[in-house]
Amino acid sequence: MWAIGSGKPALPEDASVMSDHIVSSFRKKFLKAPEVLYGGSVDARNARYFLEKKSLRGLLVGGASLDGKEFAKIAEVSKKFN
Repeated sequence: MWAIGSGKPALPEDASVMSDHIVSSFRKKFLKAPEVLYGGSVDARNARYFLEKKSLRGLLVGGASLDGKEFAKIAEVSKKFN
């Protein structure tokens, strides 16, 4: 939440820790875990660092999706993690 709309991404490690916390909390309460996407200031330069984190199941691309070339680069990076 600190990264959305700020133009400043979280550190991938911080996003992963928060994702682990979310998943753990849901498992305790609901016995099921959600798949967590990272969505704060994703671009072609940082996408792979978030996708490398096993607890993050994908990306929610915001402003970068408005630039077709940038979005295509993110999609290309993402293919390596499917």
